[in-house]
Amino acid sequence: MTEDYTGCVNALLSRARLHHETEAVINDTLTEALKFTSSLRSFVAGIDPATGLMEVIAAQGRDWSPREKDNRLTVHNATQSGITARAAITANTYVAQDVRTDPYYVSHFNDVLSEAALPILDAEGVVQAVLNVQSGTAAWYTPERVAKLQILANVIGTALVTQTFVQRERALGQIGLELAAATSREHLTRKVLDLVVSTLHCQACSLFLMNDSQTQLILHSARGSLQEQVGEAAYDVGEGLTGTVARTGRPIRLEDPRKDSRWLGRFTEMTPDAMGAFLAAPVYFRERVLGVLRVSRPRNTPSWFQARFTESDERILCATGAQLGSALETLNAFDARLKNERMAAWGELSARSVHMVGNKTFAIKGHVNEIKHHVRNLPDEWQQPLCQLTDSMEQSIYRLEDILTEFRDFLTATQLNKQRCSINDLLHEAAHECFLHHQSVQLREQYCDDAPLVLADPVRLKRAIGELLENAVSFMPRGGCVQLMTNIGSTQSIAEPEQPNSKLSVRAEIADTGAGVPAGIKDQIFQPFYSTRSRGMGLGLSIVKGVIEAHGGTIREIGKPGLGAVFEIVLPVTTLEETN
Repeated sequence: MTEDYTGCVNALLSRARLHHETEAVINDTLTEALKFTSSLRSFVAGIDPATGLMEVIAAQGRDWSPREKDNRLTVHNATQSGITARAAITANTYVAQDVRTDPYYVSHFNDVLSEAALPILDAEGVVQAVLNVQSGTAAWYTPERVAKLQILANVIGTALVTQTFVQRERALGQIGLELAAATSREHLTRKVLDLVVSTLHCQACSLFLMNDSQTQLILHSARGSLQEQVGEAAYDVGEGLTGTVARTGRPIRLEDPRKDSRWLGRFTEMTPDAMGAFLAAPVYFRERVLGVLRVSRPRNTPSWFQARFTESDERILCATGAQLGSALETLNAFDARLKNERMAAWGELSARSVHMVGNKTFAIKGHVNEIKHHVRNLPDEWQQPLCQLTDSMEQSIYRLEDILTEFRDFLTATQLNKQRCSINDLLHEAAHECFLHHQSVQLREQYCDDAPLVLADPVRLKRAIGELLENAVSFMPRGGCVQLMTNIGSTQSIAEPEQPNSKLSVRAEIADTGAGVPAGIKDQIFQPFYSTRSRGMGLGLSIVKGVIEAHGGTIREIGKPGLGAVFEIVLPVTTLEETN
């Protein structure tokens, strides 16, 4: 009998490692449990990792019908009583030698006198199922029989772990296929979120992506109640659990996020009282964080069950975040290339058009001057209305010339004549040229005395600074204050802020006390032809951005709406060796 048992177990273990044998192995193991312990019936209760509810996933022995399987654990789920529930709650084997006097037993079949329930653990020691066997004889489950059942429970556990591993491997493979085939961010994120929900057994999943200025995480896609807030829900980098993941580039896994000091309770997929396990991972490409992918589970009806995410879940979500980041970067690169090609074609056409319109404008200007000359020889009653008309024509020509100048600046923003210059001097010169015409606005300057020189085109860079200053003044019609400040910094990786890059940078800040930039348009203000002012073509900030980026720098608006605009310019400090 011992040899038969050992051979049977070895054969079952070999089959348990084959994912396509899972269902058959579980049923055959239950059959062997009946055989080697002479029991009446046996079953395996699977535990839903998201809800803690148990259901019979396989059963052998007498009197099992589909209805019996469905109803077997109803009381256990509702009241947390029952021997099977006891094994799941304690993660320990429970044996009722006489069910008639056992405090936990819940009657279901009338012929049962003794019962044993053995927890089946996953690779991380979490109860994933329970093996239950029943006998019509009291005190039937001796230590020897329980030991045999424990080995058979391990066989079932191996089969379930193999099945989970294969399912997750397939899910990652499917995510990879979806990423490779994606043609848009919407299609890509929709597929990924669906696969994450099914793979990690969670009821909610959300994706937050960085805005263009890298200061905020905006909800891009969601599964759950947050779907209604897509495009509106947002966290600053470093704010709350989601913002912390973006700042550090590291995942966060919590059994109860409400107990964490970083939890804000904003933009949650469920009410705070219902909030259960939480897991968030960075979406990144190389060392740059592009967003945050997070999942959550609710607190469940079974009070004993803690819906938590495992280390394996964390690895899955991190791997998904890495794949998603790579795919998003590929889409961004494709969009950027397409945009550059369109802009190049548009730029060539615009350059020709500007040249032709400029020539015609010059000719029209000459014609107007000729008309004005002839008007002087006309009678007085004719001169006044015609002079008004020619003056209006001149004003329109000057406005057209301003527009042509703005177009020329836009088209030539990246054509630089670099030399070493001081950012402090450029800010000071631009400010005093601007503020000669705006006495109602105060100017404060706070420059870093040892700020290194930058390699830049002083004419274009000063003009870009002047555009920012003119904008600041125009949004303070009743007066206010503009503050200019510089300091020295170093570029850092968002994914590893503790490891700063060795390259120095100079940071300039232009802040005003106006109304500030509304959060909803922070990403739009640098786009061509976007403007909130009645005058201009909406190319001003786009030109500024082009000039700054042509210098290898970055610009972003970091002010708080209602408290004034703050434009931050970061320029790299290029060493002599790098210029050679």
